[in-house]
Amino acid sequence: MKRRDLNYLIFAGIGSFAASLACLAVVLITANRTLQMKDYPTYSYADYVDCTSSKTFSSTAGGQLYEAESLSLAGSCKVSQNIHASKQEVVSSLNTGSTLTFTFEAKSMGDAKLIFATSYSSRTNRTIRSENLFRLNVNSYDVTLSSFVVPSYNEFDFIENDISLIHILEGKNTITITSFDNSYTLDYLVLVPPQKRSDDSKAINYHVENFLSKGRRQEYEAEIQNNISGAVILEEADRIM
Repeated sequence: MKRRDLNYLIFAGIGSFAASLACLAVVLITANRTLQMKDYPTYSYADYVDCTSSKTFSSTAGGQLYEAESLSLAGSCKVSQNIHASKQEVVSSLNTGSTLTFTFEAKSMGDAKLIFATSYSSRTNRTIRSENLFRLNVNSYDVTLSSFVVPSYNEFDFIENDISLIHILEGKNTITITSFDNSYTLDYLVLVPPQKRSDDSKAINYHVENFLSKGRRQEYEAEIQNNISGAVILEEADRIM
């Protein structure tokens, strides 16, 4: 073999090895990249899959919704009727020490974005850090909260807030919310996996205008303007059947 040919083979081998290392580095960086809130798909309420009854989570089902009133409640918190909330029910009276426990099953291990739909009242119309309202524990580990809860004082729908990214285990999972403040109410939770929905799960068919007749809704709109404690809570005698 000529020296020129040998040099060619050596350089070709080095080039191939370098290219392989570069590909490997890209794969490792991609695999180890930490997901952020913005990396998760965004869905509208109508796109959610209602998993309240099954209390299951799938990594391929898209945004999965769980009504707060289906959680295990302890302390002062209770289920109340509310004209602003989906299905007209929310969890309120979240005094210090009250807890909501959500237990669900997952077919496989993975990650998810946790969303809360809340109504938080603020006379100054300012946001508040989630950590000032509650503590979040997922599978026996406290989760760091960095998002903000925004007021939804004059809205018919509660405002959704990205609360945290959580790790989900295969099998049983438990999320515990421990409240520090009763100035907010909780409507529902949503778990969103990193990938978009790829199955035919039935999404929610929801229209807020169907909750009340036009005249009745306008009546409560007027009441809201003078309600400094937040969203309107209906007593048993005021429920609309």
